Amino acid sequence: MDIEDEGLTSEEEMCSSDDDISFDDPGETDSALTDDDSALVDEGAAAGDNALGVWMNIVGEDPGPLNVEFTVNSGPRIHLARDSDPIDYLQLFITNFSLDKIVTETNRYAQQWIEGHQDYLVQHPHSRVHSWIKQGTTNRAEIKAFLSLCINSGLIKKSAIHHYWDSTNPSQATPWFIERFNRDRFQLLLKFLHFADNELQPDPNSPDYKLYKVKEIADHFRNNFRNLYVPGEDISVDESMVGYRGKTPHLRQYMPLKHHARFGIKIWCVCDSHSHYTVNFEIYKGAHNEADRAEENVTHNLVIRLLQEPRLLYSGHHVGMDNYFSSPKLFLELYRANTKATGTVRSNRKGLPKAILKKTLPNNTTIERRKGPLLCSVYKDGGKRPVLLSTAAKGGFVDQRNARGVMKHKPAIVATYNSIMGGVDTTDACLYTYLSERRTMKWTHKLVFNLIGRCVLNAYIIYKEHTSQRPIKDRHQFTVECVESLVGNYHPGKTPRKRRRAAAEREEGAGNEEMNIQPPDHDYQAAPPTCTLVRIGDGKRRQCMHRVHQTRKKTVWECSSCKVTLCPECFLPYHRVINMIQ
Repeated sequence: MDIEDEGLTSEEEMCSSDDDISFDDPGETDSALTDDDSALVDEGAAAGDNALGVWMNIVGEDPGPLNVEFTVNSGPRIHLARDSDPIDYLQLFITNFSLDKIVTETNRYAQQWIEGHQDYLVQHPHSRVHSWIKQGTTNRAEIKAFLSLCINSGLIKKSAIHHYWDSTNPSQATPWFIERFNRDRFQLLLKFLHFADNELQPDPNSPDYKLYKVKEIADHFRNNFRNLYVPGEDISVDESMVGYRGKTPHLRQYMPLKHHARFGIKIWCVCDSHSHYTVNFEIYKGAHNEADRAEENVTHNLVIRLLQEPRLLYSGHHVGMDNYFSSPKLFLELYRANTKATGTVRSNRKGLPKAILKKTLPNNTTIERRKGPLLCSVYKDGGKRPVLLSTAAKGGFVDQRNARGVMKHKPAIVATYNSIMGGVDTTDACLYTYLSERRTMKWTHKLVFNLIGRCVLNAYIIYKEHTSQRPIKDRHQFTVECVESLVGNYHPGKTPRKRRRAAAEREEGAGNEEMNIQPPDHDYQAAPPTCTLVRIGDGKRRQCMHRVHQTRKKTVWECSSCKVTLCPECFLPYHRVINMIQ
């Protein structure tokens, strides 16, 4: 369904849903149709629902279903002072647990990679990985600064990573990135960024294999989403796409109608229809079992699972969904759980009143049938003939303004659908406004950075509803303050020293026969006690064998035990790599 969205200018208008059903002219109900079959019941009523009776024609004013009251207090569930800073709201989602998890797994993967690529490191003396060996492992402060740069790259968008550190063209320079982080170190963190231990990855035939690399951190974010906010009465269920065209463990999907990302990883989401807060999500990985192979079972079980886990059933919520999910069986089960639902529905779903599905309707007319709490409506509007189902709407027509502000005469069920559907699409539109969508070969990065973007958006929604600050910061300013608070006082660490002049080397070589090298400020693994740095026996200068220098470097020193030619600054890094191999 298309929304009439021409003329939108503000951020909120740009985030409007594309799921509205728009109609141009007033219509009339089927009571004005001269059809002898208008009062016929559906001969294919769903078995098991006989207690509800049969599909009946609506005569006069439709009383609608019994009222289901909304019984919970919506809004944030947090314990923060109302004058808290933006970073306090973001840290509700990106906690120390998630940061420490990233630190642990990134350091683990870096060590595993170095141990498994010794030949590569020898053959590529100028690889950035040598600087990782020299500078040491990462920590929480560095990961926070790293994430701040990732979030900020969504506010300041450039075509390539190295452009953020390019100062050759003053008009394009971004000094903040240069001052806060070393470019090679940032790219090394992107290379080694990890969220799970590869050595514990299950067998490919295991159901846990596909999402193993992101499961723990995704579950952590999902639990925070559920526990920190209770949505309002109107919520929507729909799919979201994380754009990605690379290789995945059978996760990539193709959805031609998703113009933002036709290829990618699908996420089922539950969002508040008005605040656009993401309450719950589930990463799609295919059918779980044989019972889910039938499409109706998949969608039915999925909606129940998405609403049940965050405890949204039995509270009077009103759920909007599209025709991929909707069915009379699902709507009745939700209604029995004190949950209303409205959505478009496919005409081949079981239990629909087939008599009205086959009718020929004049343009701008509708035909409706009711069975207990279920209302089914077919509306003819030009070339479109949508079928809608609801356990909340009444029959008949109402007046409603469209996206242009023009008053339209629409069926009540269409107005209800337009008012609650589109929460997920609107959330995506707001999310992608400030989300860094850098191309990457690793699907885990794409997915986790998408979830981190949702953390920032959810934190801002809670901030708006909870803060006492006036005026309330807009989303851009909120994100900027989060970026500056995350990076804090972090500055780039020491980088590997450049090649010293020959005179300095000669002066160093004129010293004692033996030299004990003290480790620098960052953490190194100690060299074996039997290894010391001594002068080469014949006194001739030879090339340093550690091969990490930008140009060839000769030295008069070697390891007394290993008999390997090494300059003083490469003595400890060389033995650190050797110890890791052993």
